[in-house]
Amino acid sequence: MNTPAAPTLAHWLSRMDANGCTHGILEFSSQGLAEGRVAGLGVSVACVTNLQRSGEYRHGTMENYRRTMQRIFDGLDSRGVAVLNADDPVCCRMLAELDSPVMTFGMRQPADVTAQIVEQFVGEQTLLISHGTASVAVRSRILGAHHVENCLAAATIALASGIDLATIARGLEAVSRIPGRMDRVEGGQGYAILIEAADTPERLRASLQAIRGVVQGRIICAVGPVAVSYTHLTLPPKA
Repeated sequence: MNTPAAPTLAHWLSRMDANGCTHGILEFSSQGLAEGRVAGLGVSVACVTNLQRSGEYRHGTMENYRRTMQRIFDGLDSRGVAVLNADDPVCCRMLAELDSPVMTFGMRQPADVTAQIVEQFVGEQTLLISHGTASVAVRSRILGAHHVENCLAAATIALASGIDLATIARGLEAVSRIPGRMDRVEGGQGYAILIEAADTPERLRASLQAIRGVVQGRIICAVGPVAVSYTHLTLPPKA
């Protein structure tokens, strides 16, 4: 008995189109780009969020890794927009090699779309996203600068797609949790418990730094099995 083939990407995109979806968002790994999985797929906006050091090990050198990630822009249509992280120096090297319009986002370097963290607590943070002369406040229950960077990337992609800042803010605030990403465990305890899927040392370091920024007491970090790739961050209340 033959096992039915799994539905292809084209199958799912076709179903989305048939059901009235106007936008589709796809995430590709560097391995998928290296294997040509994007070949023949036209896109209106393509984004590279960052180039992590771990990708260098998969592709031999950072230059190979950069060139592999840059293939995502080969599928841009005639009016397509490239979106790049201005805070990532390797991403910035792509700017000189792109012929398409580019929008940048960042928190530390000048960019088209920027964000400033206004206040942070264990249970939420407020950020101000700016584009040109317009700004909008976003309240998120997900902690950490990494989440702010993801919000910036999403906002820039949306702006490049013609969506206004007010609508973008409502969409970002509608995301109350992402499983395994600074995910709060609420059990009536007198301290906070967060679950973070820190799959690299860099990500674990960033997570602990984010927690240290809002907690003055002890931080107990319990690392789970490598196969699970979960890091449990237990935070007693502030002293």
